[in-house]
Amino acid sequence: MKQKLFFIWACFSICFAFSQSVFINEVDTDTEGRDTEEFIELYDGGVGNTSLDGLVVVLYNGNSNLSYKAFDLNGFSTNAEGYFVLGNTGVPNVSLVFGGNGLQNGADAVALYSGSVSEFPNNTTITTDNLIDAIVYDTNDADDAELLVLLNAGEMQVNENELGESASQSLQRIPNGAGGLRNTNTYAQVVPTPGVKNGAVIAIPGEIISIKEARNVAEGTAVTITGVLTVTDNFSGPAFIQDATGGIAVFDELVHGEGVFTVGDSITLTGFRAVFNDQIQITSVLNVENNGLPIKPIEPATITLSELSEHSGELVRVVNTTFPEPRNLLFGNSNFILTDASGTGALRIDNDVAEIVGLAQPEQCSELTGVIGRFRDFFQLLPRFRKDIPCAEEFVPGGSTSNIPRVQTLDVVTWNIEWFGDERNSPAAGNSNSDAIQRDSVKTVIRNLKADVIAVQEITDVALFTQMINELDDYSFILSEGTSGGPNSEGAQHVGFIYKNNTVSPVSSRPMFTSIHPLYNGGNASALLDYPNTPSRFYASGRLPFLMTADVTIEGVTEQVDFIALHARANSSNGQQSRYDMRRYDVEVLKDSLDANFADRKFVIAGDFNDDVDVTVANVNTTETSYLEFVKDIENYSIPTAALSEAGLRSYVFNNNVIDHIVLSNELSDYFVEASSTVHFEFFDNDYSSTTSDHFPVSVRLQFEKVEPLVVNIEHDNITCNGAGNGQIIAMPTGGVAPFSYLWSNGKTTKSISNLAAGTYYVIVTDALGEEVMSEDIVISQPEAITFDVTEDQKIVVGYGAKKVMILEVTNIIGGVSGYTMLWSTGDTGESIEVSPEETTVYAVTVTDASGCSVVKEVTVNVEDVSCPNYFGKGVTVCFKGQALCVSKYTVKYFLRKGAVLGSCMEDIETPVVVKAKVFPNPIYYNYTNVFLRARFNSELIFKIYTKEGVLVEIKKAQVHKGFNRIPLKVSSLKRGLYILKIIDAGENINGIRILKL
Repeated sequence: MKQKLFFIWACFSICFAFSQSVFINEVDTDTEGRDTEEFIELYDGGVGNTSLDGLVVVLYNGNSNLSYKAFDLNGFSTNAEGYFVLGNTGVPNVSLVFGGNGLQNGADAVALYSGSVSEFPNNTTITTDNLIDAIVYDTNDADDAELLVLLNAGEMQVNENELGESASQSLQRIPNGAGGLRNTNTYAQVVPTPGVKNGAVIAIPGEIISIKEARNVAEGTAVTITGVLTVTDNFSGPAFIQDATGGIAVFDELVHGEGVFTVGDSITLTGFRAVFNDQIQITSVLNVENNGLPIKPIEPATITLSELSEHSGELVRVVNTTFPEPRNLLFGNSNFILTDASGTGALRIDNDVAEIVGLAQPEQCSELTGVIGRFRDFFQLLPRFRKDIPCAEEFVPGGSTSNIPRVQTLDVVTWNIEWFGDERNSPAAGNSNSDAIQRDSVKTVIRNLKADVIAVQEITDVALFTQMINELDDYSFILSEGTSGGPNSEGAQHVGFIYKNNTVSPVSSRPMFTSIHPLYNGGNASALLDYPNTPSRFYASGRLPFLMTADVTIEGVTEQVDFIALHARANSSNGQQSRYDMRRYDVEVLKDSLDANFADRKFVIAGDFNDDVDVTVANVNTTETSYLEFVKDIENYSIPTAALSEAGLRSYVFNNNVIDHIVLSNELSDYFVEASSTVHFEFFDNDYSSTTSDHFPVSVRLQFEKVEPLVVNIEHDNITCNGAGNGQIIAMPTGGVAPFSYLWSNGKTTKSISNLAAGTYYVIVTDALGEEVMSEDIVISQPEAITFDVTEDQKIVVGYGAKKVMILEVTNIIGGVSGYTMLWSTGDTGESIEVSPEETTVYAVTVTDASGCSVVKEVTVNVEDVSCPNYFGKGVTVCFKGQALCVSKYTVKYFLRKGAVLGSCMEDIETPVVVKAKVFPNPIYYNYTNVFLRARFNSELIFKIYTKEGVLVEIKKAQVHKGFNRIPLKVSSLKRGLYILKIIDAGENINGIRILKL
């Protein structure tokens, strides 16, 4: 049975004004995305053009129960219809603009007072003096008793997320303007109406229309459509639905709620045609029916990037795209401009698609799938899950240096751990267990970094930090007392170091510049008279660079290194030029000090620079980086992390800049492992910035021992015996950085190669840094083949005359290594043997040279019994004038004198060359096979291959020698099937073999 969810909203046109002329009429604190559509609407009851002089809007925070913002309304008035809107830039009808995410989501309060804004500085306690109106609200939070004093007794805190649609609904007085001052009982959760009358209309499901028609009806019209869901809860709103005519977004938890539907479900829904940031969508869904699986599923249409705007709301496929920044991350809630043959187009990664967020951008993608959304003038391709973007892969930190074992290098990291342990400001703030969330997240990162030294910034809760490091058995830490506001100011951010105990042994540590900073030297600012601001603001009002001198031991080599942790002055939208000037002054004081006092020292500066090193990130009167003096002094300093800036990467989650850097003194520059600078994107996922930090760790690797050039030494063994194919080569690299990879000329990738035939070889060796060296040619040789002659096959007759003895012998031995031995199959070891077999016998002789290499040949002694029966008893067979005669033994001599020969006349018929033949492999899987055969004597053979129908398709001639032979056959031209191989000798004797080609 189909489940139906049905709601009817009613709106009454009754509205009336309170005795007070202006009051709070509507509030929207939680909007889609980053809360850039927030607003507060005031209403004068419809009078219109009412002056707002003497009124103040005050915002209260429910955590502290103190004010966090106040707006002076002097000089403003309501519009002709009686409305006044304070809100973000993109809010319709806004008159007083404040920044995005300016209204906290609750439990919090908005209050309207009669008075001056000067009476309500930030952190003002709650007061009802001169209070006109208020609303206390939340988004699924508990009631805040302290805030409720702003309301009349018995009035309730209002939940903007009561209907689960806080991002698409506001809190409105319904009917418009109803309820009374400081009363909340008429507030309802409705689609936002900033600057216009509150309310909605009754809508009843109507006739089903196509999605194309629904997209073109007037805004606010109720429509009923049927289609297939191409997106459900993938983006946590909106969903997307499509039919044969088009697609459309649906923003309502009845459709995009978690687990409510599955991609591919067919549904029928009734809702209102709306527009949000120019995206046409259905909102305020009244009725949903699940139709189950569709008869015809939706398949993505293949389009080009230039065609995105023609397929808004539809599921599509785009092929052969190029990404803008390979190896950079796919950040959540971010756009990436792709290129294909047609032009460019935007890829949008929604932060809720966790399995995509944090993957590395590929160079190219053969296929991308997603739905097309719209944000104002931009059409965006939105992948829904990992398989929609199959070309994206996991980020690999360290790039080409990731294979270098960590025991070989000093790994230095800088990491700003955002407000670590501060329950009000850390990324996890707002969670009841925020400390545990951030501690455990940070601990996981530290364990996986496996760094030797980590320069840390923004450590606020020292006790929590101590607990965390104590849970990391291999590490210790030291924090600076130099904090903003002076030594160890309460709640201030500390800089310091985490270090690995088995490689780093601190010698000393201290904050720098305490002797010239008035907050540390008793107020003496004489060294800072030219400071571009109040001298006490030097180095972020006391957050001084922190120096740790340590003995560092890497693979038995110990060096003393100075590490300087830096957290430079931050940027701000207020006073950017002044902040830039102060930061640049601070940095140049540091450089002057290092030039003067550390000229011959090995040191590392690692920290949150709050500026990039190519151009400044500040909006000031120059593009020069604050660190220009370091950048220019290439003789004494190097900045290996500048390569990350050049690559277009980022170290701050929310901006495309690298503001965390590492600087090396010239004494350490040669220790830098080339291409080892890394932004550690591998830890990023869709909740990194809400659990861990807003900065990524940035690292470099140093190697204390000088890396010698890569050299490839070769050892090889030649082939022991001709044709043995047992040559071997071993590559033995020196210098470079292990591990090494190998590529041999025969395609092998191991350190050594074996079972080699005679020939020329080479190897390319690549070290962990990517340096390649090709070896010289390596020649694998083999000894000269052993050859010799042996007695031709012999014939002995029996049945007439005396028993005959044959002499078999080996002659003319050459090749191999002199010093030959013979071994006959009879066990004899001489160069010749005498034999007198009773039957045809094959004799083998093995000739072995001084190196142990052997060759075997055979001699056949054929035995023929010439006795035969005749009329005279036992006769003798002779061949006389082509006829076989059985004659008396007494007449044999007579016939022999007349030209007869002993034995049958069959001797005149040529004996077949091939004794036995075999094809292997058979069946044949590749393009070659072999014919193994035994020949009676040296000869030429013809090999013919016929189809099973008798068609000749291949012919080959080959010389064979007496004994065993291997004849290779190339069969690449043969198709799959059954064939007949015929082996033909000079006497037209034929051997036939069936072969199967697969």
